[in-house]
Amino acid sequence: MGRTEKRENVVSGVVGAFLGSLLGVVCIVLIGQMGYVASLSGLIMAVCALKGYELLGGRLSGKGIMVSCVLILAMTYVGNNLGWAISAASVLEIGVLEAFRSIGYFLERGVIEVTAYWGDLIMLYLFTLVGAVPTIVSGLRERELPAIPRDRPAAGGQGEADAQGGEMRIYAPAKGWMRRLRVSCCAAVFMGLFLGLGLGVGLPLPGVSEPEVALIAAAACILTGPLTLLLWLRSVQALWADTWVYVRTGQTLWRVDLSRLNGIDTCRYTTQNGSLRTLRWERLTPEEQERAKAAISRGISLLSGGELISGGMLRRTVIPMTELRVEKDTKWYWLVSCPTERGRRKKWTVAKAYPGFTPAPGLEMPQGPVPFRWAPLGVGLLAAVAAIVIVFAAAAALNGAADDGFPLPGASDSRPENTNSYEYHGVTYRVDSAFEEIGENVFFDAKTEAFYYLTVETGMDEDAALSELTGLISDHRMDPAFDRFQFSYLDELSILVPLTAADGAMYQHTILSLYFTGEAGEMVIHSGIALSEDGVLVTAGATHADSGDVETVKTGIVHILQSVVRSDAAADRGFDG
Repeated sequence: MGRTEKRENVVSGVVGAFLGSLLGVVCIVLIGQMGYVASLSGLIMAVCALKGYELLGGRLSGKGIMVSCVLILAMTYVGNNLGWAISAASVLEIGVLEAFRSIGYFLERGVIEVTAYWGDLIMLYLFTLVGAVPTIVSGLRERELPAIPRDRPAAGGQGEADAQGGEMRIYAPAKGWMRRLRVSCCAAVFMGLFLGLGLGVGLPLPGVSEPEVALIAAAACILTGPLTLLLWLRSVQALWADTWVYVRTGQTLWRVDLSRLNGIDTCRYTTQNGSLRTLRWERLTPEEQERAKAAISRGISLLSGGELISGGMLRRTVIPMTELRVEKDTKWYWLVSCPTERGRRKKWTVAKAYPGFTPAPGLEMPQGPVPFRWAPLGVGLLAAVAAIVIVFAAAAALNGAADDGFPLPGASDSRPENTNSYEYHGVTYRVDSAFEEIGENVFFDAKTEAFYYLTVETGMDEDAALSELTGLISDHRMDPAFDRFQFSYLDELSILVPLTAADGAMYQHTILSLYFTGEAGEMVIHSGIALSEDGVLVTAGATHADSGDVETVKTGIVHILQSVVRSDAAADRGFDG
């Protein structure tokens, strides 16, 4: 009975990976809210996403692995933020969605401890890596298998006759022959990890805050290792030589996984546990080797004789390599291919770790340990740089998406040609003459239908100013029409940015915007503050209905704050706002 190949459906696979990643998000949130370490949820996230793609997509291909990994990275970040948002929402008594959108602000203002947040995210990604690598390796190993030959071999021990004589000959890997290649690959991975960390921490990245630098460094560490392994996959596959032995019976070459073979009840040959430690031929006692030979011979007989359904564990443990063709011959391995049950050719990496063995006639036999391979070190370096560039570009894109495009104070923009001057508590300011004064320090702009106002307070520090500003959120968050809030200049290292007033005084400035959407339509409330070094806080606010005029109105607020001129009396004496 032949093995039926599973066809890949990419769309269904993506759906499966997404559903699996959602399960991972649920685990991250639930385990975190129960007070346990949520890092283990990263392992669940990786396995569920990859297996979800395999279940609905039919098989786990290279394309499926890439799609699943992207989803895993994104959904792990979402799950971590959602867990923190739920915790913040319960403490601050705000909506979860509002808290989720405000994670960046909470981190910058210290509402969420930066170390704890990034520590959780890094641990989640590390455990995600732990879950993803074995699942990916398993998926790559168990894709379409070669066809089973139908020539029943003669059972027997390891003889000295050549392959044409029908005897079974076993080739086991020699101890230490792959050590130099292993050192090369491990050095490449660790080079990627440490260089990723060094570049992530040490590179001057303008406009990137400390938490973002920590994220870049962590992502570089996490991504460079797997990226190096994937880019140098054939060399890594050659390191699995300890797991396999090759067996010749007649015209057929068989590839046998010793650890898996021992896991099949009818083929068990040793009491050693191959799931915890790779079973190697050289570590077996003579009695265990004889039992292993018998088990291999029995498995080959069952498969080639058609006495066993070919989709079980034995089918994935004892693998025939018929009509073998050598695709590539290097100092470290042969790359060979053989036809599958559906007529395609599957490629295999055969390490040069087997004394006296070649996969096909006419090839030069390995004479000793393979040499070092230095090229992976360069790959590790490139992987580190690539990880830094990718993550930094993603962070910049996210920052750019979060910023509403409003120009920084002092940027060139159109200023009103004619203004009127007003004085309030020792502070003189100017307002566009087109604005109508409808009350003390209250103005109306007929063009944008926006109402402006100005207030002045003293004895304020940065914390008090920001507390008063964010009080607007608490005042309005229970309003059914409240939609969201947004700070300007969030691409800076602080919420407050420098602003130079008309008299040359320096202020710390920002604008908070609250958006409302209801049956009556849209409404936006802005509150712009400018805090001086000696504690004078000037607040210029505006309210308008059309969200399309947001930039125009905020520019008007900046112009008012930039026009401020303080008298000596205002700087020397205290007064009430």
